[in-house]
Amino acid sequence: MDELVIPRHRHVRARTTEEREVETMPETVAPTPGTEPAPGPIGLTPEPVPETPAAPAARVSLLVWIDAEQAVLVRWNGEARIERIASEVPPHVESTGHLRYDPTIRHGGGGLAQDRIQRDRFGHLRAYLDEVAGRIGPGEDVEILGPGTVREELARVLRDDDLRHGRRRTVVTAASRPLTERQLVARLRDRMGEPPPRQRPRRVG
Repeated sequence: MDELVIPRHRHVRARTTEEREVETMPETVAPTPGTEPAPGPIGLTPEPVPETPAAPAARVSLLVWIDAEQAVLVRWNGEARIERIASEVPPHVESTGHLRYDPTIRHGGGGLAQDRIQRDRFGHLRAYLDEVAGRIGPGEDVEILGPGTVREELARVLRDDDLRHGRRRTVVTAASRPLTERQLVARLRDRMGEPPPRQRPRRVG
């Protein structure tokens, strides 16, 4: 008679709650070097920094385009009023760099003749700036445009005069290439908050 063999049952231990949670946790992927987010305060979510809005353009009632040759004054009161002022400032003469013996030349170059030309030019420039400033009313807010430093000199003349008389107004400057009258009027209307002119619809056909 054959012997009956009874198989032994293996004892299976029940898994704990912690072990089941570990099996269901997603796999953590290490971040690529250099792409880690910047650390912030512990327990706080960093908030985005709001952008600073651009400062609005100053409101002006007069636009001046000026260089050493001419000044253009533009006003708007329902229609454009444009005034031009010609300059008598002589052209700027630079030294050629050539040296020659002359008893009137001081050590270091230059000379009495060149100094006299420069003084004459500065005198004409001052008279020119005073004439332009005299065409600007004391209560007019001004934007001064131009390609060189003459615009800054005119602004200084106006500010110094306002300081002497205890006045306050807007005097701003900006570099600018030469502009047409239409471009100057459009810029002034924009600075005044005036709507652009309406364009008539074109007929089709």
